[in-house]
This record gives sequence, structure tokens and C-alpha cells, in this order.
Amino acid sequence: MKAEENRRIKSSNVKIRIENMEGNFSVLDNLEQVKYTGYIHKDDHFCSCPSFENGNTEDYTATHGFQFECKHVMRAKVKFDTPQAKSKKVSVF
Repeated sequence: MKAEENRRIKSSNVKIRIENMEGNFSVLDNLEQVKYTGYIHKDDHFCSCPSFENGNTEDYTATHGFQFECKHVMRAKVKFDTPQAKSKKVSVF
């Protein structure tokens, strides 16, 4: 679980822009340009980054009992769980 904790720590530096209240988000680089896109739904999530693509395997899910979460997905979950997002009635959780 050390790798998961490291991703959680690194996720605090990720810039996320909520695209809509259906759970879509964009990951922004230092110039505020879209680097990756993804979504978070109740039982499913996705990110277009290479880490998510390489880490999200059937073996990972079978071993851990849940889907792989890259640092972008972790950060997006935090952003969607803020009071500002909740006031807009986010329906992804």
C-alpha cells in the first residue's frame, strides 16, 4: 500500500478542473492547458494518463479488490467532494 499512499500525497499538487457535474474532469499543466481528461462515476472511474492505463489491470483489481486510482483520479475525488461541488448537487458519489 506504500505506492498508493505515495500517489495520494502527490495528488495534492495536481490541478483539476471540474468540467461538469456528471463527474468529468480535466487535469491541467502549469500553463493551465489540458493534459489529461477523465471521469468519476459511482462505481467506475477513468483517466487518460499513462499511469492509469498501465496500472488499471485485471490483476490489480483481482489482487486489491478495487480499481486502480492514479493521482489524478484521487485528486478529482477530493475536488468533487468539496462544499462548492456539493452545493451544485454533484451526483457522482
